Amino acid sequence: MQDLLQASGYRKNGKIWTYQDARGAFRYNDGDASETRILNIMQSATDTSLFSKELAGAISDWPSNYHLSPIRANLFRPIKHMLRGPILEIGAGCGAITRFLGEEGHTVLALEGSARRANTIAERCRDLPNVTVLAEPLQHFEVQQKFATVTLIGVLEYARVFFGAEAGQDAIDHMLAKARSFLEPGGQLIIAIENQIGLKYLAGFPEDHLSRPMVGVEDQYTQTGPVTFGKRELSHRVKAAGLPHQKYWFPFPDYKLPRFVLNDEALDADLPTDFSSLIRSAVNTDPQRPSLLAFEQDLAWDVIARNGLQGDLANSFLLVSSDRAIPAHDVMATHFTGGREAHYQKLVRFVRKGNELVVEREALKPSEDDAGRPLKINLENESFENGLLWRDIGKRCLLQDGWSAAHLANWIGVWREALAQHLTGMGHPAPSALTDMIPGSLLDAIPRNLIVGEQQRFIDLEWSYDQPIEFGYLIFRALWDLLSDMRGVAPPTSDTKDKIGDLIFQTYEHLGYDVAAQTIIDYYVADLRFHSSVTGINLQPNASALVAPLGRRINFANIRDLVSQSRKLTEQNQALMQELEAERRKVREMLDAVNGYSLRTA
Repeated sequence: MQDLLQASGYRKNGKIWTYQDARGAFRYNDGDASETRILNIMQSATDTSLFSKELAGAISDWPSNYHLSPIRANLFRPIKHMLRGPILEIGAGCGAITRFLGEEGHTVLALEGSARRANTIAERCRDLPNVTVLAEPLQHFEVQQKFATVTLIGVLEYARVFFGAEAGQDAIDHMLAKARSFLEPGGQLIIAIENQIGLKYLAGFPEDHLSRPMVGVEDQYTQTGPVTFGKRELSHRVKAAGLPHQKYWFPFPDYKLPRFVLNDEALDADLPTDFSSLIRSAVNTDPQRPSLLAFEQDLAWDVIARNGLQGDLANSFLLVSSDRAIPAHDVMATHFTGGREAHYQKLVRFVRKGNELVVEREALKPSEDDAGRPLKINLENESFENGLLWRDIGKRCLLQDGWSAAHLANWIGVWREALAQHLTGMGHPAPSALTDMIPGSLLDAIPRNLIVGEQQRFIDLEWSYDQPIEFGYLIFRALWDLLSDMRGVAPPTSDTKDKIGDLIFQTYEHLGYDVAAQTIIDYYVADLRFHSSVTGINLQPNASALVAPLGRRINFANIRDLVSQSRKLTEQNQALMQELEAERRKVREMLDAVNGYSLRTA
């Protein structure tokens, strides 16, 4: 690769390659302070690998999360089998994807217009001789090499801003043609971009590039600004560039930090492929969620799935395109973990095998010293189970006006019966007292993993302790998992406790258990220890966690009420101001009269 660059007029400049003569400055960045900080982090880090604890520990805001999180690489894991080198990565940013491609052993040319970002990539990949970094804008880039894979990850949307158009061809088509020109016959162009009409943008998320809601949905894009597309329009443009064979994957919450990626083949497969619960779980991890939305998008995915619109309303697209046919693939979807110690990171594949769908699990970074850890992760395969997750039913309960602790206890009661049946099947007696001990293998047998339908069954029992656990603690985990994740609830009955800890205590009482407040605190501390083991972070008890009140859900009805109240207050204020102004006039008249009298008497 380096001989190729040298023959094309480029020269080595420190750790990166640049053109031998000066080029115009590239204007895009996330802010000088942020980008300089990320470069400094890379330069000082001793470990720049994908799962580096140093880099993860340096995440403190959105730019550092975007550039340093190992979750970025999840975008390419579902299509890892399709990647072929050499790879040209256009607009490589700060190297998050570059690092993944390099660790996979591919020969990579990372093309980045910003010299500072190019240096950041070079620092991140300094131990990977198969990665070469070139600081050069795409419009100036020319080499005789053809590539098996070319990528545009979060780049195409900026074509009108940084790339420019040619006569008779707009900037988007021009960039696609340029990227296409570097493909070898049968090569593939991989594009990741936001969906202009993605559900989160319909719900009120700000447009990613312009930071205002509804800009994309209302098509307020300009000819010199960023732009995104819906699925059909994107497909037409890529086809016009000479790449008619296309396959889509849909990353959730979006392509930037994906936790779940859905293959478009799953939408047409004659299989039990309702992945709504996994989509809901993924969209709830979106770090860019605003405080006010028109609706909760996670609650809408069931309806969208029933109408086959997951692809059209996905928040982002991952598109693989080629001039030749792209083989089908048996992996219908892929789910990823995040925010964990490297040895606890895993991916889950949903694989079509004949008329069945099989759930296959794999450690992303297998560890050799698992034997000494009391907390184990389950990587066993199992058949896919269709049905409702009981946790989702609990969430919907809390979003109904007039819910109560009694409703919450009834919800827990159904789970308790399912747990008792599961224990009986294991040859273990059903618990009756909070202090009864149950196998540590059921640590994850909580409502988020209980499928209800014709049969009730626990799935994905991911975690297990090598020692038994208290039944009362598992009830706490079931309640805490639901309540601590609620961004807002509907108004409950007047006798329902408002604070999370009090509500948990009240629910235990409705279940018929006599529990001390200190016991609830002990369960909370035990759960913190569990999460500390998973994340590798020493989490400390937060005195306000259990006394925090449940927030109230804000929706359009609330907004209308607030607007109505605001108008009434405005009208009242205007009337009051008029009264005050009338009083001021009277006072001024009285003062004028007094002053006039004083002057006359003088």
